Amino acid sequence: SVNGVAGGLRSAVSLVKAQVLVSGSGNGSINMDGVAVAVNTSSFPTAASGGIEAAMQGLSGYTMNHATPTSTFQPSGGGANCQASYNANTGLVTVSSTGC
Repeated sequence: SVNGVAGGLRSAVSLVKAQVLVSGSGNGSINMDGVAVAVNTSSFPTAASGGIEAAMQGLSGYTMNHATPTSTFQPSGGGANCQASYNANTGLVTVSSTGC
């Protein structure tokens, strides 16, 4: 469900932020379980396939669109009224589920 993916996004953002704090390396790339994840100056994953999408490590059944600073995650066949959105500037995840 779109709410499930939103929960996964929130968890991924928290894990990336924690990894940046532990490793002391932000504004570049960190390693999460052998996967490189691009991070911005705020230590959030970037809104890109190599950022938040890489941090999620498994999004089959979803269509991702990245337009900095926002990434959207729509279930296959879903539209703008059925998606989770991630903002790389703030790390916030929002859900639009009226069309699901």
